[in-house]
Amino acid sequence: MILAALASVAGGDIHASALIATVPDAANAFVAAGDTILAAKVMATASHAPGLTIVVVRHRLGADRSSNPCELVIVESKANRASAIAANSTVVDCRYNDYARTAAAMALNGNLSVEPDRVSFLNESAKGGTTFSFAYDHQRNAWHLDKAESTTVSTDSSSSVEVHKSSLTYPASIPWIPIESFEPGMLRESMARHRQVVQ
Repeated sequence: MILAALASVAGGDIHASALIATVPDAANAFVAAGDTILAAKVMATASHAPGLTIVVVRHRLGADRSSNPCELVIVESKANRASAIAANSTVVDCRYNDYARTAAAMALNGNLSVEPDRVSFLNESAKGGTTFSFAYDHQRNAWHLDKAESTTVSTDSSSSVEVHKSSLTYPASIPWIPIESFEPGMLRESMARHRQVVQ
């Protein structure tokens, strides 16, 4: 969605206008009327000067209400021009996650983590959450899935609480998956195999 909308007018309709000052200018360039910026952070990195902007955009839901309207976009600014160098529309769950689907502007900023050449997003749920982390591979000049972690809290018939955790890392338990090709369903079987009780 975002890659097809690079011509969107900068400074589109941002909900909760009081937060506009906290949104990097590069993120505003990818917001169309009716969209909401849920998270945006600047990543300092030696591989992309002066840095990158990571933005999570919830698009206005169109006729296809079965789609996931949220995108995580990695934005590079050069010569005062912002361009998307990578994007994924499944990392952030706005289809099944009620909180993300209705969250206000910048409400998910705490779920987005950035460090040099790495970006992670946590999809919270009532009984746990799943974090997907992507790293920049300098040799392949590409962003790829680097780690996935899932935590689930459950109660058995005796009311005992159990905490289950699954953790996958590249290349030990995750194959090479470019960020554009990633879908959470790819990891379902592997996550189940690596599920362990931690409490």
